[in-house]
Amino acid sequence: LPWMKIEDDQVTQGFIKDSADAIAKQLGYTAKVNAFPRKRLPAILNAGQADLLCFMRPEWITAEVHWSDTMAWDADAIVTRRTTPAIKALSDLKNQAVNTVLGYSYPELEEALKKEFVRFDGLSEEISLINLANRRNDYAVLSETYYRYQLKTNPLRAKLNPNYLLIGPKAPLRCALSKKSPLKID
Repeated sequence: LPWMKIEDDQVTQGFIKDSADAIAKQLGYTAKVNAFPRKRLPAILNAGQADLLCFMRPEWITAEVHWSDTMAWDADAIVTRRTTPAIKALSDLKNQAVNTVLGYSYPELEEALKKEFVRFDGLSEEISLINLANRRNDYAVLSETYYRYQLKTNPLRAKLNPNYLLIGPKAPLRCALSKKSPLKID
């Protein structure tokens, strides 16, 4: 968690749910927070099937949307187990399988490694973390915010290396508002 917990395709807990509820309340609405595969999000926003998608970066989504101001900052991090030497540079990952999330884009890694970026896709950051802890691969790309939370709370934390490499600087996370939404960003 801190981002979200999904039950029956609904986001039931976490920072995304709490933020959606707060935004909806300010607008006089009740939030309905659904979970969709990342690759379907542009079509959903373009069709107006969702109004707002928050905690995104413009390079992650190709939909025609209006962007909000920054809501939070985060960065991707390369993480390892305690028994795996921490990497010092992205080039250390050349041709190494890296736990990633299906449908997520990693622009900095893709640019640095090009064809030598070997993805091992799971359905969520949680699954990537489990694969890492269970020695499926030696590396994972996770949100720094998510990983720091896991280092404090996850039962697997004794296996996780508290040292990690940030991929680029922290970046602003914003909301994408469908151009078909009746809502407006001021």
